Amino acid sequence: MRKLLLALLIVGSSVALGADSKCPPTYASPFALADSGNCPPNYGYSGYLVPEQWQFVTNQGWYCGTEKKQSPIAVVPPFEPESQNPIKVAYKASLVTVMNSGHDIRVIPALGNNTISTREVPSASLDEFHFHVPNEHTIPGYAEKLAGEMHFVHTDPTNGNLYVIAQLLEESPDDNRDLSPFLNPLPINLCGCQETKADLAPLLPEQIPGYYRYVGSLTTPDCRGGVTFFVLPTTMKIGKNQLAALRHFGENARPRQDLDGRPITRVTPE
Repeated sequence: MRKLLLALLIVGSSVALGADSKCPPTYASPFALADSGNCPPNYGYSGYLVPEQWQFVTNQGWYCGTEKKQSPIAVVPPFEPESQNPIKVAYKASLVTVMNSGHDIRVIPALGNNTISTREVPSASLDEFHFHVPNEHTIPGYAEKLAGEMHFVHTDPTNGNLYVIAQLLEESPDDNRDLSPFLNPLPINLCGCQETKADLAPLLPEQIPGYYRYVGSLTTPDCRGGVTFFVLPTTMKIGKNQLAALRHFGENARPRQDLDGRPITRVTPE
């Protein structure tokens, strides 16, 4: 039955091959492909391209082996306490491009339609969100290995600082309808894109009162630092069929990195 299901998923996705198109030459933001300006990328997750080898690429300005404060990490105590600093999320319906980047499935919305803010971040725009399978971060109270992880990547337009909301995914028997517009169908062709209009508002609540915050890096080359992560303390469900479609491409999770003495702040409602 499982083999039949996977075959149907592949066949169903193959039907959509004709709908795949070349990606537009530019995206909503220059940061939308900050971790890979070209498609296909010159790195991967297997064979000679495994994450442990990224540190040896120095002639392209990568920081994977030169900066210590890398991501992802295991979110573990002790935590620095902080209260009443919610993440305010203003997502809405938007024209989006779903892209097969060669190392993930990512969704790139129209610029400026979707923002977040906190006490320290007046406004940062959503550049894209993408999927990692399995999870990259770990959080207290859950098994070390979960189904996957979503990264919502935002940029402060005033200074270019990056802010990433990390949402861990837990497998469910039923499809997550909020994810369906972005995962059905998927662009199977390498560097292929599909455009659609979808509502991003259901993906995250309007206010996120509690989360873990730390400063790390992109989890893909060029592994640049100074990236603020907001790791959510609960998981989102993803359907087993949706997960199987993502797993069709293989795993794309970077191993967890040393905390290297960094503080992790636990933000709570009170």
